[in-house]
Amino acid sequence: MKARKTMTPLKDWCDANSVPYSTARFYLANKPEMMPETIMVGRRHFITEEADAEFRDRRLEATRAERARRAETSAVAGMAA
Repeated sequence: MKARKTMTPLKDWCDANSVPYSTARFYLANKPEMMPETIMVGRRHFITEEADAEFRDRRLEATRAERARRAETSAVAGMAA
């Protein structure tokens, strides 16, 4: 017997993550790499828990890399002054 995946409707996911629904729809259509993987059922998009967790991990890793880059840039600027 297959295990059922827990799926969240896109609208509910947007509300939970403070993302405007129109922005999420734009990213799904034009920049899908910036959104978690979705499953379409009919005309509705759903996000699985696994895809959401993977997306959060990617976003956290990108945030850490950006902070490290900024810290490095400010340290170099501090040495030049």
